[in-house]
Parts: sequence; structure tokens; C-alpha cells
Amino acid sequence: MGYYMRYIVTSGAVISLKVIEDALKGVDARYAIVPDDIEPLIGTLKLGEYVCGEIEINTPDDDIFAEEIDDLRELIADSEQASEAKIRETLDTAKVIIAMNAVWEGGDSSVTLDKLEPLWDWLFEHFPGVLQADHEGFYDREDLIFETNLKI
Repeated sequence: MGYYMRYIVTSGAVISLKVIEDALKGVDARYAIVPDDIEPLIGTLKLGEYVCGEIEINTPDDDIFAEEIDDLRELIADSEQASEAKIRETLDTAKVIIAMNAVWEGGDSSVTLDKLEPLWDWLFEHFPGVLQADHEGFYDREDLIFETNLKI
């Protein structure tokens, strides 16, 4: 099974898979990102032998970046939720998307999602932005601030 999550960064900071891997190794030395053989901005995030999923960095010069932003705009359109303007502003000023296709076997997603917490914590600590999770919505560092209950 899989589950998409995206951290939308609004600062112009340079983020690479190596920078992310080094930050996660600071939490647990067993974290590793195995780069894709063809695409340098895609890798497999692992904790020891446990595969957490595929991580990808998307920037405005990638076609996927524009597609993701457009899909997320559609997701929030005409919601009448109080935080719609904040999410729209985040999407308008987005500089990088850290996309994670979290994977797990069986029905217990919490094992993988717990292993991804250090990634989201580090991103929130170092880069302004929001976290989007399919079937849920958008989160700031502490709370769900915009509910979607939809999958892109």
C-alpha cells in the first residue's frame, strides 16, 4: 500500500537528498536515501532494512512541480474553510516540494508514518511551509489546518 505526502517549502533554500539524509542520520544513523540510478532527485528512504518509501524533490523547473501545485489548488478551491487563503498563499509562493510516497505492507500504516516523523519535524524546523497528506489535508507544524479527505 502507499500514501502520498508533500512538504511544500516557501523559502528559496537549497534542499537535496544528501542534505535530507544527513539530517535524518542525525536522528538515527540507520536512515539512508538510496538514490535512483537515473533521476538524481528521487531516492528510496530507508531506516535500516525497512523501506519507508520513495522520496522526491520537485522544483519549479520540473513539469511535475506545476502539475502538483495545480492539483493542490483544485483540492482547496471554493472550500470556504478559514485557512484556504493561507494554503493558497503557500501554493503561490512554493519553491520546492518534498514528495514522499510512503509504503507499508499489510494494513498498519502507523509503522511507516512513525518512521517519517523525523523528516517532517526537520523540514518544519528548517524551512517554512506546510505538509499535505492525501485523504487528510494540510498541516502546519502542530495541527491539521485545512481538511480535504480527498486523494489527488
